[in-house]
Amino acid sequence: MEGGLRPLCLLLTLCPLTSPCPLLCTCYQAPLTVSCQSRGLGRVPEPLPAAGARLFLQNNLIVELGPGSFPSNVSLLWLHSNSISRVRPGALRGLARLEELDLGDNPQLRALEPGTFAGLSRLRTLRLHRCGLALLPLGLFAGLRGLRYLYLQDNRIPGLRPGLFSDLSRLSHLFLHGNRLRRLQAGAFGGLRGLDRLLLHRNLIGLVQAGAFGGLRGLDTLFLSHNRLARLPGPALLPLPSLRFLRLDGNPWACDCRARGLRGWFGAYPGASSALTCSSPPGRKGRDLRLLTHRDFQTPAKATAATGLKGSPAQGSARPEYWPDYEDGDEALTSDPPGRCPGRSCSRSLAPGRLDVGIFPFPLWALTLLHWS
Repeated sequence: MEGGLRPLCLLLTLCPLTSPCPLLCTCYQAPLTVSCQSRGLGRVPEPLPAAGARLFLQNNLIVELGPGSFPSNVSLLWLHSNSISRVRPGALRGLARLEELDLGDNPQLRALEPGTFAGLSRLRTLRLHRCGLALLPLGLFAGLRGLRYLYLQDNRIPGLRPGLFSDLSRLSHLFLHGNRLRRLQAGAFGGLRGLDRLLLHRNLIGLVQAGAFGGLRGLDTLFLSHNRLARLPGPALLPLPSLRFLRLDGNPWACDCRARGLRGWFGAYPGASSALTCSSPPGRKGRDLRLLTHRDFQTPAKATAATGLKGSPAQGSARPEYWPDYEDGDEALTSDPPGRCPGRSCSRSLAPGRLDVGIFPFPLWALTLLHWS
């Protein structure tokens, strides 16, 4: 008898449920999954199975989320690509088991109130990309101490207030590219002690204060490319002893005497970086800031410009680096990195007595990050 029941139990696990399941949705067991995507729904269907652990409601026409819309034991909730313009207070209250929430690609969701995510202590992944967000109020991420991945790219965010991320000590990936950030002030990333990757490319950043990256001692990857940076104080990068991959290309770098601090920082930096192409002064335009020598800074740039000659490359100059072009696609790396490259593959080789920065190819996982960012 027992042997005959086993195939029946397996069959019930794999086959769709007939009840209870909302109209136009399909429900499955183990774990209980409610699939309602791409059904033209204008609101969250009801009643939802009380035991539903995974809810797929993406690609619909849902406009608003209100209290009591979701079962308390849901662990995965996908609501991306709807028409959501408002998340009412308490809409997510009681979802203590929720681990992944996707509200991305809701371009009318332009504001979220403090406390919207209150009580989601198990949340690990939060997606808010392409939502038209123009403000991140203090308290929005309060209590999300288990969060690991935060997707905020391609919004309209103009600035980051100190204290915004103070509860996110376990966050490892923060995606802020494609926003309208204009400056990074001291303490902007305070509390992010576990951060591994920070993507800030394709913003409008023209100023980075010296303490902007304070506390990010474990940061491995930083993208600041395609902004409006003409200068970056050397002390701004000093709090990043673990940094291995840095992108600063696509900025209008001013390679005058005020760039000495940044050039000096590169002299001791052991990781990989993009080129920093000088935009000014005219005599250094087109050169790589990292490869400028002390003599370059001592020689007036106008003297070089008058002859139309550029300084010759430093002796033993590094081989060309490989930097794939940007492809603005989907989000990057939703799981932990495959690992740090071991041994000599992470070191740079310098000619004897040479002080210029080293350039070497990225490992495969870093190239993957570049491709999808």
